[in-house]
Amino acid sequence: MPLRKIETRFWRLWCLLLPVVLTAAQVCFPAPAVARTRHAGQRAHHATVLSVRELRAERTRLRHAQHGGAGQAIANTALGFRGTPYSRGGLSSRGMDCSGLVVRTLALRGIANTPHNSAALYRLGTKVRYADLQPGDVLFFDCHGHGISHVGIYIGQNRFVHASPNNGVRVDAIAGYYKPRLVGARRIR
Repeated sequence: MPLRKIETRFWRLWCLLLPVVLTAAQVCFPAPAVARTRHAGQRAHHATVLSVRELRAERTRLRHAQHGGAGQAIANTALGFRGTPYSRGGLSSRGMDCSGLVVRTLALRGIANTPHNSAALYRLGTKVRYADLQPGDVLFFDCHGHGISHVGIYIGQNRFVHASPNNGVRVDAIAGYYKPRLVGARRIR
């Protein structure tokens, strides 16, 4: 078995077991009642006890760090098209529409044969909950009340890159106009 596969399996197992080990350590070895001490000239120190919620957040952070490379590369590729004018049906740097941005970005990252249609793209990849979004995830919107009509690529910090008919390829927040129109997200890798 190649070393890379062994490393990947090890880290996956570690990410799954870390919360269990930390929780067991907290149960077996609870923090002392007085956790804060202060020595002359030093700041206060205290023992860190993680809650179950914090353990889950740490596990998610580790999982994102492990798998985030491909997604971040997709996000960075899409960001490279900022400023490209909007062109219905376009796929080039001279002009592209929202699904063209996604198709071109995925193609440049080695994911070929993706449909140039927002609704058809929604059938690819795996479904992602809003709370679990990672850079590179594809976001789908219903802007006209007739099903999926717009698509963009999540770049992190509640922002996404998309091709706007009025402004071309740009970055917007998932708020205001877009938040209530968000239908779902898919991870296409």
